[in-house]
Amino acid sequence: MSHEGRRVHLSAKATALLAYLALERSPQHREHLADLLWESHDALGNLRVELARLRQQGLDLFPARQPMLSLECATDLDRFVRGETDVSERELAEWLGTLRGLPLSGLEDLGTSTFQEWVETQRLSLAEQVEEVLSRVYTRQVEAGRDRAAEMIRARAELLGVENLRLVRRGGPPQLHFDRPEARGALMDVLSLAEHEPQLLLLGGRRGIGKRSFVQEALVGSDWVLLQVNAVPQRRLFLASLAQALMRVSPPDSREVLQSVLLRPGDADEDLVRIFSVLASLGRPVVLSIHRAEHAREAFAGGVGFALGLPIPLLLVLSSSSASTLPALFESGVDSGRVHRINLGPVSIRAATRALRPVLQGLDEDALRCRAARLVQQTEGLPAHLRAFMERPHSLTGSGRSPLPPSARESLLAGASGWRPELHAALSRLSMVYVGVDAALARAILGEDAPDLLSEALSAGVLSHAADEETVRLPGPDFTSSDLEQRLGFTSELLRTALAGSLTGPQRAALRARLADLLLPTHPGLSAYYAQRANLPELTERARAAYEAALQEGSPLRTAPRPAPSGRMRLVTEPPVTSAPRREVQTENGYRVATEAGQLEVIRLGRYGAPPLLRARLPAVREGAWRLVARVDVYRGGEELGPTRAPYPLALRVGDGERLVLRPDAPADYVEDGVRHRVLGGVPLGKWFELGGTGGRGDLEIAVRALDVAVTIGRLEWGGEEVPFQ
Repeated sequence: MSHEGRRVHLSAKATALLAYLALERSPQHREHLADLLWESHDALGNLRVELARLRQQGLDLFPARQPMLSLECATDLDRFVRGETDVSERELAEWLGTLRGLPLSGLEDLGTSTFQEWVETQRLSLAEQVEEVLSRVYTRQVEAGRDRAAEMIRARAELLGVENLRLVRRGGPPQLHFDRPEARGALMDVLSLAEHEPQLLLLGGRRGIGKRSFVQEALVGSDWVLLQVNAVPQRRLFLASLAQALMRVSPPDSREVLQSVLLRPGDADEDLVRIFSVLASLGRPVVLSIHRAEHAREAFAGGVGFALGLPIPLLLVLSSSSASTLPALFESGVDSGRVHRINLGPVSIRAATRALRPVLQGLDEDALRCRAARLVQQTEGLPAHLRAFMERPHSLTGSGRSPLPPSARESLLAGASGWRPELHAALSRLSMVYVGVDAALARAILGEDAPDLLSEALSAGVLSHAADEETVRLPGPDFTSSDLEQRLGFTSELLRTALAGSLTGPQRAALRARLADLLLPTHPGLSAYYAQRANLPELTERARAAYEAALQEGSPLRTAPRPAPSGRMRLVTEPPVTSAPRREVQTENGYRVATEAGQLEVIRLGRYGAPPLLRARLPAVREGAWRLVARVDVYRGGEELGPTRAPYPLALRVGDGERLVLRPDAPADYVEDGVRHRVLGGVPLGKWFELGGTGGRGDLEIAVRALDVAVTIGRLEWGGEEVPFQ
């Protein structure tokens, strides 16, 4: 901070306060600022002290007793951005000198968790702006043939952690398109049938999966007329939506009929007949796609059977985020031979890599795939959120978890807007629980209504069972959920994060304090995490001592890493792939297990807490030499949350033998549940590697235990034979 040409020395909290006001660029309530920067009962008093210290240094920036504080001042970023347009090669070194390191350095440990999240979000946004500016100036230097200037920019970018400056394409990057060949092929088959006789398609997939764009993109360049409407429960409004959508494509002589439906509505059944009469008169094949179809149960009563009886080429699409609700929307008399189902799954790493290739042209293939894997892992593979993250490209370059973009957060919370207030409030409180919720813990957090609230959330698909271990069968993959596990967790980590962000700072602080006390007997490591975040030093020390006592001697969580063995692992290129289609299952703990192109892929966006164990079981293998080709693009074990079991991105075991654990670091070998775990460290991130050895015979098991992970096995051979995944 400088004022009238002199340097002003600020306390850390004053720096945080002024940085927040300068970057927010809008008036802020004193109470909000105080709650943001201090977790204490006298937060406003602390704010007044800092403001008084600023006045003592001659910075009389804020009028006394004014409830709102604001600050307008130039920043180094402003000067950096302004200098982009006219910086010469001679001035380049001085201009680059503005970039001294990580934005907002030193503020990450200050204030409340809400302020820390703001710092992380701003840091990513500022770094993104810097990367965009550097990329534009770098492009100009390259196009002008000034190699020395371009190299100076690249060198400074590398110091800032920007590994690959991209050349800025004129006209901007192309829009991301995620191909789904299997689903698209199935839709084309249904359209072929619909040319001769009306067909019904039940289209399922999570909110944000891209059902609307999937249908729209499939019809590009075809003769089909596409009408897309959102269902509403009120029949009259639903018919009006149909009439308005049809009016945009109908000939002038039919619009009078539709106008009468809109302006002079009559009997609902008669109006539905008039709408479909206009539809039949178009003289072209029609796709009528009704989204959020679960809301049309009453509004479209009888409409499905009537539409399928029309003598025209017609595909009626009922689309919903809950595929289980769709069959109840049409009459039992509908010919089952004309009913088809497509369920859209999340985007795969391979599809994301293909979509990103024309956008991120400066990346080599390994870096491109690593970026795609992190993008898919961070967004649970949902295209709507993929695009939101791509609007902030720097959020994909770090190694940790990125904050939700505002548009993604708003979309997730919009999907929860239909919940009744009691359920919304209860799930917001449960979003702070980083462990499976059992009946006792739920009652302690939610009160006596907890059983009914949990049952409602479970029925709505917001919560699911959260076991310590899950098993997937291969070839396949096949996964069968079990309702025997009584503990529950959020089905979507993105939704949990959005709900947690909707709580106020004091609400989160109170919940952390409560959870630190409740979890001390059963989860002391997590209790210590909560207590520290709640600023409870005495409880933090008690919990840490209890956690140390809970760890058995020889646990890798208490062992310092040793030097990784050398000469046993080598970097390789991707092994040959097959044309096998993608098959994917998702476990209740959030592991996405997929087979595609002959490879096995495991992705997880961590449900906070102790990482659960995923076992992928395969048929028996013969004794002999084995060879593994794999890559780990994302790995985070969650050790900061105090698990008592050691996490890892990948492990192999045959029969009742030892488990070979692959990790980036190399703690000592250990025994867990009577099984010896032999640890092999040095696993690279973002690179294909090969590893081999000699193994026994028996059933083969591939295991993963991680908070965040994206791991791919490109090829596995055992006993001289390739292990099939699909």
